[in-house]
Amino acid sequence: MNALDPRPVATVAQFEDGLIRMRDNYGIPPYGLEIFRAFASAPGHTLTQQTLANALGCKDAYANRSIGNLSHTLADAMHFTPTSQYGPGDPRWWPLIAYSSSEVEDQWTLRPELLQALGNLRWVKQ
Repeated sequence: MNALDPRPVATVAQFEDGLIRMRDNYGIPPYGLEIFRAFASAPGHTLTQQTLANALGCKDAYANRSIGNLSHTLADAMHFTPTSQYGPGDPRWWPLIAYSSSEVEDQWTLRPELLQALGNLRWVKQ
């Protein structure tokens, strides 16, 4: 999975199942719903690290770590293993929920299939 690749990584149904398993088996990580809601309400469902931090009321580094933790927890619930890595043994978890919408560093667009799943579960407004 390439972090710049907008092609689907999971179906709406797979995301729905994963979200429910995450909630029931792992719990939703801190800021999890806030992250999803920030994406859902953002123009083009796109956020930068700074706009996410502003939405969460935290520092950039914490926002970056939070999206990684949320993605990792959802990946575990979905039995998903990322193929993209920062380096050996250092996987990129965030491309499960978003893709980088441009070469702009730390700019992410929520995956449409995940947005649909979140809406179907009524976790976000569409």
